[in-house]
Amino acid sequence: MRQALLYGLLTLALAQATPTRKGPTPVVKRGDDPTQSSAPPEPSHYPGGDTPECPNEPLYFNFDVSKPGELKRVQRLHQVYCNEFPVLTVAGRTATTNSDRTIYERFFPESDEDDDYKDRVNDIWNMLFDFTAEKPSALVSSFIFDNNDWKKECGETSGANLSPGSESLPLGAYTDVDPADGREKTHFCLVVYEYIDLASITCDTLDSYPSTQMDTTGRIMLHEFTHYSTVGPKSHLDSQIVDQKNEDEIWAYGASRSHGLIDPKQDDQPEKAIINADNYSWISTNQFFKQACPKGTNGNYDDPPNYVPGHDGDPSNTGKGDNPGDNGCGTSTATGCNGTPDDDDTYGYFTGE
Repeated sequence: MRQALLYGLLTLALAQATPTRKGPTPVVKRGDDPTQSSAPPEPSHYPGGDTPECPNEPLYFNFDVSKPGELKRVQRLHQVYCNEFPVLTVAGRTATTNSDRTIYERFFPESDEDDDYKDRVNDIWNMLFDFTAEKPSALVSSFIFDNNDWKKECGETSGANLSPGSESLPLGAYTDVDPADGREKTHFCLVVYEYIDLASITCDTLDSYPSTQMDTTGRIMLHEFTHYSTVGPKSHLDSQIVDQKNEDEIWAYGASRSHGLIDPKQDDQPEKAIINADNYSWISTNQFFKQACPKGTNGNYDDPPNYVPGHDGDPSNTGKGDNPGDNGCGTSTATGCNGTPDDDDTYGYFTGE
């Protein structure tokens, strides 16, 4: 059974879908103009040329849209930003403020006399989305999509997206400050462009709990946006949103490990949960599919399986990825999908779980 995913959601794609046009600005390439040969390139507004820019769209950097492959990447990021990021962000806030607390409590702690956790989490959604104007916030327009893998962590093809020091661990994306230009930017590895569209997922392929069957480029984009230093530290959260580790010192990526941070029977570490990027992207994804394809108890889906200590895979990875023959990572790798960022200042997302 295929359900038209948009819980009003893709109609939301939003009233936002009254796009604003600033006219596609071509990416400046060194050497294109002899009089500008010494000028470094600058981030531009959406250069895809096919549709207008969406409200407060991030800037694009180092994409040569005269090359079909790079033009396709630009257009893919544009589509995901315009259609998936808004609905997932709205879904995250819905789960946070809902009277039904099931999905919220799966990934975050409730407020108590010692801490207003819910308000701190809710302010992250307010940082990313203007709920009065029904569009992404102005802050998001300062984010940058950089085509250049300046940390040299992705490899040149989707089959070669290997994380540092690993043999088969594909890196999906990272957000960091590039020391070469001092800009905070997000780079998506090639494998992420291959993920299925949110609207193309069919309900009958989903598990009864949050799993990689729900995974999309939009979820990874939301994950990366929470990492910006202008989000967490400037909000009521007052902390950088990073990638945390579970008690077994393995990165808390994926639905099972994100849930494990907050689960009293597993890690029971609420302070880690509220600053772990995947907790934000998975609460949003879970809520979206509750409204699009309800399953499990009261349509909320069930808790994902507990993570296995010492194992860098995630039981919520069902092994049914987006490409034939893969293991849920988006590439045909034989082992787990997670890896270790090369330093604590890089906020990367390792695909798959």
